[in-house]
Amino acid sequence: MSIAAPAGATGASSIATASELPLGSLVVGGGQPIDFYRLDLSAGDQIDIAYDMLSQPNCGYLYLFEPATTDFNFAEAKAVSSVNVAPGQQSVTLTSSFNGLGTLADAIDGPNSSQLRGYAPLQTPLLNCSVVTPFSLTATVEHLTQVSFGSLSGHLSSPRERLRLKAHVQSPAGTPIGTCLFERLEGSLPVRAAQASTRNGVCEASIRANTTGSFVYRVTFTGVGWQAARATSRTVNVR
Repeated sequence: MSIAAPAGATGASSIATASELPLGSLVVGGGQPIDFYRLDLSAGDQIDIAYDMLSQPNCGYLYLFEPATTDFNFAEAKAVSSVNVAPGQQSVTLTSSFNGLGTLADAIDGPNSSQLRGYAPLQTPLLNCSVVTPFSLTATVEHLTQVSFGSLSGHLSSPRERLRLKAHVQSPAGTPIGTCLFERLEGSLPVRAAQASTRNGVCEASIRANTTGSFVYRVTFTGVGWQAARATSRTVNVR
């Protein structure tokens, strides 16, 4: 089990000594060729990073490695996600393909460092980087989320008859908490039908169609720390 690093703390010089990255807090680094942090993630998680490289000229990369990556096999490891960073403020995103405690590596340096020479993917991208420079970052994680409609009546005998809308919200990271917006799609225009909060991963609402015709309903789930998800229903015919 890793120990969370305090806000503003620098990264570790090795994977073995790295602390867990404090999400939502400012972290600074750059006093060494590679800064290592740990991240407890689920498959499909999106890591959104507000990044600022504080001086020029420089360049670097952010890499995300799976839990099996250690200091001993780092030279042969392959990042599951990576992104180039440049001087100045920017927003970048990495995506997890694993479950567990992975490693975030922030590499900024030229090819003269023995640590960087030991990791082949870094050699070419960083050939033009000549100095170790300060950086800051703030990371947040949004978990992969899926939403789907439950059973839905395909026919209503009257526009006044009630229709029960039910949506299931799921994630590999656990039970999502948030809000479902139900809309009726009329051509390309959505008409708000109802809004409901999740309860144990389920959103429910009871509505009246209030008009005749054939309609499709759409549900959009949103929640803090969860990726937005959307699904459409079967066609509902209202007489």
